[in-house]
Amino acid sequence: MAHDIRTPAAFVPARRMAGIRYAIRDILFEAEKVQAKGTPLTLLNIGDPAAVGGFRAPPHLVEAVRRAWADHRYEYAPSCGIMEAREAVAADLDRRGMQVEPRHVVLTAGLSEAIRFLLTATVDPGDQVLLPAPGYPLYRTLLAELGGVAGEYCLDEARGWALDMDSLEQAAGPRARVMVLVSPSNPTGRVFTREELRQVVEFCRRRRLLLICDEVYDRLAYEFDGPVPSAAQECGPDVPVVTLNGLSKNWLMPGARVGWMAFHNPRTQEAVIEAVGRLANARLCAPTPQQWAVRPALEGPQDHLVPFRAALAERAQAVAEGLARVPFASVVAPRAAFYAMPRLDLRHPALASFASDYPVVLEWLRRTGVVTVPGAGFGQAPGTHHFRVVTLAPPDVLRRAMASLAVLADAAPVVLAT
Repeated sequence: MAHDIRTPAAFVPARRMAGIRYAIRDILFEAEKVQAKGTPLTLLNIGDPAAVGGFRAPPHLVEAVRRAWADHRYEYAPSCGIMEAREAVAADLDRRGMQVEPRHVVLTAGLSEAIRFLLTATVDPGDQVLLPAPGYPLYRTLLAELGGVAGEYCLDEARGWALDMDSLEQAAGPRARVMVLVSPSNPTGRVFTREELRQVVEFCRRRRLLLICDEVYDRLAYEFDGPVPSAAQECGPDVPVVTLNGLSKNWLMPGARVGWMAFHNPRTQEAVIEAVGRLANARLCAPTPQQWAVRPALEGPQDHLVPFRAALAERAQAVAEGLARVPFASVVAPRAAFYAMPRLDLRHPALASFASDYPVVLEWLRRTGVVTVPGAGFGQAPGTHHFRVVTLAPPDVLRRAMASLAVLADAAPVVLAT
């Protein structure tokens, strides 16, 4: 008897996947096509100080992790983290005037997991989370998974990406539950002032919002000798605040995958703390050996920060110098971290055929191999167009890469010298 052989139906993903995008890595799909055609890439899309520019983690942190492996400390850790690390985070915050108990600190597998835990624990479908525009795109990606709504408040580019309270007020809808503030900012390099932080805290107090302060670049402000101000220092006893940090940026250990969250004013958010604890239990623990680097990071030598900040300031200047040779681009000088958010003028004749920043970035990539990220992936004010550049590469590479954007005004393609 002949069998009825049919082509099996394709198994499709869940409908929610239609909204899942992550601009920082999605651009690599196009970059791989360009590389396959023989064009070398200049990767300026991912903020990884360990992979770009010759930066290395402090030796005492590497030694702490090596020693943990050598001492066979790779068992499952407590779900919320080893107590030594939690105590070190609490002590660091206390030295800065923010009292947090170690039991209200949770260690996570990178800061991404901390963000996922917080949004999962606080956002129901249809709830609104207020996000900066431009801002780190992971928050939008996770909201798409959860069915939450992003309410974008625009930062004021004309005032150096300052907080725009009018935009914040307009963005907040009746179902707003959470506000996210990133300082120093990814992607703009903005460091918010104490007055801006006080305005945010008062807004959250009035609207009864949970305030998430993403501070993973807090020791990388070029003109600060130490951490930048935190909204948690201004919150008083009645505003629920969670501060986020980790080893990836300040201490140049992104692959270690160790982040943490600290709950301030715990009596205002006891149920959230308990919910996050249950999420932590469900995934067992963050990587154990790397957690032993947290106390050395916070309490040991900080010698690497001074030359690192100086190198980042030099690289930010190199980006500005390269863009000065491009008639249709400009940039607000970043003050911290390792990103810049240059603006594109699509009214310029050289860009007249482009409808948005995405095709500009794509054509630039195809013609030169320079990989940046379209501004649309970060959110931006209506009618404006940008791209984000990671400023970790050597200054001469950054100058050459930024200047190569002018190729879009020429007839012939330009390939960067190596």
